[in-house]
Amino acid sequence: MEKNIAWYINKRVERTVGDSMTLFETGVMDFFRKGNFVFIDKYREGITIEEKLTFT
Repeated sequence: MEKNIAWYINKRVERTVGDSMTLFETGVMDFFRKGNFVFIDKYREGITIEEKLTFT
């Protein structure tokens, strides 16, 4: 699965996710978190409400 995701994603592009639990269930969130991506993680521990609002 990870090879398929990595092939599809350009690592230089900034990305964020919506509220899909499927990304957690399929392991995509872990893949983003562990990878060398510009990934805006609105679920990360310690995120403030102000930061989270900038993603919407």
